Amino acid sequence: ALVMLRDQIGDQAFKNGIKRFLETFEFSNATVEEFLDIMQSETPVDLGKFEDTWLRSTVFPLDLARDYLKRESGSLKAWYDIRWELTASNEKNEDIIKRYWEKTESVFFRRQVLSKFYKSLSVPFIREVLASDDPELRKTLAIHMDRIPSELQLDFETLIKDPSYVTRENALFKLWIYFPAKRADYLEATRGIYGLPSYNMRILWLFLAVLTQDFETMEQRNAYREELFGYTSDKYAFEIRQNAFSIITEVFELPEQNLRDLVNASVHPVWQFRSFARNLLDSIIKDDKQAQRLAGMAEKLNEEEQRYLLKQLEVK
Repeated sequence: ALVMLRDQIGDQAFKNGIKRFLETFEFSNATVEEFLDIMQSETPVDLGKFEDTWLRSTVFPLDLARDYLKRESGSLKAWYDIRWELTASNEKNEDIIKRYWEKTESVFFRRQVLSKFYKSLSVPFIREVLASDDPELRKTLAIHMDRIPSELQLDFETLIKDPSYVTRENALFKLWIYFPAKRADYLEATRGIYGLPSYNMRILWLFLAVLTQDFETMEQRNAYREELFGYTSDKYAFEIRQNAFSIITEVFELPEQNLRDLVNASVHPVWQFRSFARNLLDSIIKDDKQAQRLAGMAEKLNEEEQRYLLKQLEVK
């Protein structure tokens, strides 16, 4: 709404109005009406229609917003145009994409095209992107391509050495999925990498190592499993713990210590992590067997953890 207000009354009037507003209501409260009164005093443009459209209407004025964005951003205009053309034109999708691709070097535009329309692109086109020196475009393909054709296996393998840990993480997982004969090779190539503060690479690596039956010995894989499950502990940062919980629960049932760690996470001071943990705990409690396990270990929890867990078990 403020962007559209500035567009309607002009930069200078907008700046003058904001300055007066801040001076007038310094260290005090103000209403939207008082803000609009000051802005109206700086322009001959009637702001009544603006108020109705952007502040009072229950329907978002999408067309007006789109028109503004297309006018102000060449890459956004190209994005809206290519979406329309891919829907309406009889021309081959890749030919349309190539035409727009060559017109702009906007990374935003190219990332959007790759994420939404990569299925319309040929192997040579994708190979060229993977071989480019643009890490954002390589990352986009690593994240969004849900299937790796065999013709691109070698090209995709280059991504596990990419500077981006997000790119490496996605490439490792998808290569492991689609080319099982080389799983041990991929694990060797990414050994010892921890990645982001969330340990994204290490936690994924441990998870895949545990599941790869022909990788090292059973004893070593058990050690990897112990390390993986240990990352839910409260001695680690919440980003690491959340990542560990997310990946472990994809396949494994949580042992008692990890359940206790999850209850502990459900009263964590960081609300994003706390919310994640509570949602996961609620899904686990729906299973009667798991609910009984949790009830049986309640006495081992501290007072705050115990109070929250018992409340959730009562709700169930």
